[in-house]
Amino acid sequence: RAAGDSGRGRARDVGGCGSARTPEIATLPRMAVRPTEKWRGDAEVLWRRPEPLLELIDEALAAFEGEVAGLGEEPDDEKVFDVIRRVVVELNILDQEHGAAFDEVDRVELCAYIEQVLTEHGIDVPALAERRGIKPSEITDEWREW
Repeated sequence: RAAGDSGRGRARDVGGCGSARTPEIATLPRMAVRPTEKWRGDAEVLWRRPEPLLELIDEALAAFEGEVAGLGEEPDDEKVFDVIRRVVVELNILDQEHGAAFDEVDRVELCAYIEQVLTEHGIDVPALAERRGIKPSEITDEWREW
């Protein structure tokens, strides 16, 4: 987000990996909710992704959150993409080791989560993507196998 831009009253892409734009709620700070929190409440999902796998996914997402928080203000684009790459590669490994645990819905939820964490830490995802010559929905595509 640009300096002095509060983001209030603007629409932004919050769905991840090709979602439609939705209005941003400007009165409350948004906190990224890990997809694993939703998945734990769904018996069908738990059948495909047992709790030990969800814990490993949470560890990968927590590491991502910590790395993004550690980027500081106005981080170099390559550092941001390195953090994205690390979480995506870790999720690839978990997906492969656990028999393709992620489906299309999971992909959308994971991508939206990644974008939201970046945005919450002041990273303008559309601008980041534009500087790389890609769409915001493509920030994980270079490494994502799920």
